[in-house]
Amino acid sequence: MLQLNDDFNIILSNKMMSQLIILSMQMIVIKMLRKLFFLVISSIFILSIYFLMSHHHQLTIRPHCGARSLP
Repeated sequence: MLQLNDDFNIILSNKMMSQLIILSMQMIVIKMLRKLFFLVISSIFILSIYFLMSHHHQLTIRPHCGARSLP
């Protein structure tokens, strides 16, 4: 009876360990996906701001250059 109980405990602990490993893997994957998602979103945001700023600067600088080159 004790041997059977030990085997059962070992099987239970193995199941628990496998579940824990699966859970930890899921957590790691979710964290990595969150980081990747955050990086992608922030890079798109920064790039869009950069392009908007460069476009804005081009629009604001062009008339000045034209005004300076006229005389």
